[in-house]
Amino acid sequence: MASPVTDAICEKAMFLLYNYLPRAVANGQDREARERVMVASTLAGWMLNNAGTIAGHSIAHVLGAKYHIVHGEAVGYALPAVMEFVAPVRAHKVREIGQILGAVYPENAPDEQVAIIASRAFKDFRDRMLGLHPVEDYGISVEELVSNAQAVVDERFAGNTPRDIDLQAAEQLLEGFGSR
Repeated sequence: MASPVTDAICEKAMFLLYNYLPRAVANGQDREARERVMVASTLAGWMLNNAGTIAGHSIAHVLGAKYHIVHGEAVGYALPAVMEFVAPVRAHKVREIGQILGAVYPENAPDEQVAIIASRAFKDFRDRMLGLHPVEDYGISVEELVSNAQAVVDERFAGNTPRDIDLQAAEQLLEGFGSR
């Protein structure tokens, strides 16, 4: 349900979060950082209403509810695998997300390499800059995660993903949850 306008607003939200969320996390008294994060959060919520969301949120809804994982963390754990999954059909968007996150791509990098570089840039942001603890802290095995594949397929936002989310795709995404 995305459009060029919603993409531009989402890109601004990502830019603000990349540049100000680490500051707000490091110093809760940094009013400028907190204000910018608030704006990003408002933009992101607005875009959820206007453009919807895809498999990362589906995974977060299913696993968050079952294993009591904070929604934002669950989305953060799911996103790298989702970026790599959608890259074959949305390489340009994945490339731009990576650029917002500071990724640098070799000239003429194939889409698969772009996806890996972009997902690594996100993981670096998630883990190093925000200090998100490893998903392993939850003590959920890969087999247990994969057992939720049908629930992910059936979750309402999975259908918005630009590639079909069938059982095999959901299993692949759940295997990549947290980028073990």
